[in-house]
Amino acid sequence: MRPVQAVFITAAVVLRSLKHKSLSPSGALAAAVVGLGTFSNDVAMFTVTLLAFFLSSSKLTKLKSKRKQALDAHYAEGGQRDLYQVFSNGLTGTLLSLVYTYYFDGASGVPFFDLNSPWARTLVLMYVTHYACCNGDTWASELGVLHKQWPVLITTLHRVPPGTNGGISSTGLLASLGGGAVIGWFAAFSLWVQFWYRQWDAEGSTLVHGFPWFVVATGALGGLLGSLVDSVLGAVLQSSYLTPEAKVSNERRSAQDKLITGYNVLSNNQVNFIASLSTALLVGWIS
Repeated sequence: MRPVQAVFITAAVVLRSLKHKSLSPSGALAAAVVGLGTFSNDVAMFTVTLLAFFLSSSKLTKLKSKRKQALDAHYAEGGQRDLYQVFSNGLTGTLLSLVYTYYFDGASGVPFFDLNSPWARTLVLMYVTHYACCNGDTWASELGVLHKQWPVLITTLHRVPPGTNGGISSTGLLASLGGGAVIGWFAAFSLWVQFWYRQWDAEGSTLVHGFPWFVVATGALGGLLGSLVDSVLGAVLQSSYLTPEAKVSNERRSAQDKLITGYNVLSNNQVNFIASLSTALLVGWIS
């Protein structure tokens, strides 16, 4: 473990987040828990992947905020993440990092090839998939509402107002694929730098393993698949209402609000948690 490293990186991330107002005070507390549980891992991939998700999603949240405010009745200027949002996106990843640390702390060798356990490969791919799903969903949500045409509801393929739970568009799907691929690339690059680029054959002329593009592909697939799972859950188990001001709301505030789709069963944070967890478990089962 690297506790000193974890404390310094966590403190830097939390202080930066508070300064730039990307986290609320409760969100900062949750981020500290996630950071300490992740940044102490010996494998740099865990740290790099989490930072890539946090930084890219925070930047996108602030993109075209006026456009999003005009569409979403619950839009909050500044896009601050609270405790529930942080844990819905970070709890599964933190637990995976801690499990990896428990079993393989201080172990030498490449997680995919040299460690005498299939768990190493499974945990790494589940971790990458989890944050790829979270990042893909964030990118799809933040960029999908900027699509020029109305999205279609994933369960009926009927046109629905932008911001409706379960609405998908070509822009949103490409964004989820790209968001997942970005996570996969950072994870693959950090693994390559820490382990693989130094592994040569017996003659010292050829690398044993090339760049791990399959990790990038896993991230892209996780981003797209996770976004689709999130959309199905949102379309069925979240209510979406159209207000008289032509904004989309997750709750009915007046008799004039018109139900678009869904049942009021899950919150947005619960949907995000279930979607990322189920996608990670699916990849873990396949691997």
